[in-house]
Amino acid sequence: MPSAFSTTPPPAAMRAQPEAGLAARFAAALRRIGLPDGPLPDGLLLLAVSGGGDSIALLHLMHGRPELRHRLAVATVDHGLRPEAAAEAAQVGRWAAALGLSHQVLKGRPGDLPAGGLQAAARALRYRLLDEAASSAGAAAILLAHNADDQAETVEMRLQRGTGHDGLGGMAPVVRRHDLPGRPLLLRPLLGFGRAELRHWLRRQALPWLEDPSNGDPRFERIRVRRTLDGDGRRERLVAAAEAARRRARERGQAADALLRRALVLSPHGDDRLSLAPLAAAGDDMACHLLRGLLSSGGTAPAHDAVARLWRGLSGGTPAVTLAGCLFHRLAGGRYLLLRERRQPLPELPITPGLATGWGDRFRLHVPDRWLPPPAADGAVPVLREFGAMSPARAARLLCGAGPAAAALRDLLQALPAPARPGLPAIYRGSRLAGLPTLPHAAGSVAGLSAADIGLSRAAVNPFRPWHWETLAAALTPDQGVACPAVRETVHPP
Repeated sequence: MPSAFSTTPPPAAMRAQPEAGLAARFAAALRRIGLPDGPLPDGLLLLAVSGGGDSIALLHLMHGRPELRHRLAVATVDHGLRPEAAAEAAQVGRWAAALGLSHQVLKGRPGDLPAGGLQAAARALRYRLLDEAASSAGAAAILLAHNADDQAETVEMRLQRGTGHDGLGGMAPVVRRHDLPGRPLLLRPLLGFGRAELRHWLRRQALPWLEDPSNGDPRFERIRVRRTLDGDGRRERLVAAAEAARRRARERGQAADALLRRALVLSPHGDDRLSLAPLAAAGDDMACHLLRGLLSSGGTAPAHDAVARLWRGLSGGTPAVTLAGCLFHRLAGGRYLLLRERRQPLPELPITPGLATGWGDRFRLHVPDRWLPPPAADGAVPVLREFGAMSPARAARLLCGAGPAAAALRDLLQALPAPARPGLPAIYRGSRLAGLPTLPHAAGSVAGLSAADIGLSRAAVNPFRPWHWETLAAALTPDQGVACPAVRETVHPP
């Protein structure tokens, strides 16, 4: 963990004591989002604290949980929009230090915020900076202070824009990152708490907070919406509607999860197989919902109409189609091969002792701390890169020489669909192939590298379970000649 997140003992005078009722509700909210004993992995919890009443309440409520206190760190984003922001961030740092918590100020680069669409751009910058800071620290989650009033305002704004059913759920209490598993979750434990009651609690605790003058500026859409929701009960109705919409979304997600497990066969090499028959039996709406969720695992979810066109193409037997960076390549028997679109190869990743990092959006490399690469005559550093256009026979000769072992490896490579072979993870030293870490039969190599030394796991994110991911072990066998992955669930859903 970086030194920026070191802690010091907190003075007892700064420890807020939550009121019994609010504290019990907050503890229940934490359990619902996976803390402290739920499915959320251990690790740092980064609190996004601006200094406003909501985030200061979150800071003290979290610090009031002794089982979590040792995992907390604080970050404040300074967008550079107001001259007072630097002093406010420094004040948050003093409050955090008084609690024995580390504090980091996150700043963007010049030009990050355009002249138009300022609030949306500032929000995107805030999430990006928090995600970068949390990821570099190995954090399990980022905790945000959005409350029930924020939820009502979000749903109202989406309604005014003509949102679909997905938008009615508002902000989710748990948001999983749509890239490599292990990236920090977004957690919102205060969605069941009103803005006024959080500030009332702060006053009773004699705890100060800061007020951002932009929170009263009617030039911003959210502030205009906030004023229309005061006094007529619509705020409470919107919060209830959002909860009902999320409940329906959870039920739909459970159905999609069950369908995904019937329709998708995962491969440790990154070449998955999708069967169309279960999707067709589930109906067009559920098929599109599953495809959109699956494609969102690689980044931004594609538009609904684009997914509908994709489903029509797959149902009609199109030979190949690409959407959201994923290539669907038709196989026999009503199945499609799912591959990463290879317009640009994945970057070469030098292999060094103690390395643990993602490679693309489907793999994670693990190297033991004490591992030392065997010496090479040319001094080349081993790198992880894509296999490329080499023939199976040549690869087998390079790795196994001649004889039965080479023939077995050649047959394994030939059994992989031809479109999948160029993207197969490979280890090279200079221009020489040194290993294929997802193929157990290619563990031995002329360079002395082996799959036992270099661990490469395939991460298969389940888009319909917020806390769930899987690690696939390589399991190609000579008698099968096809991918037969062993699946290990590393984090279980609630």
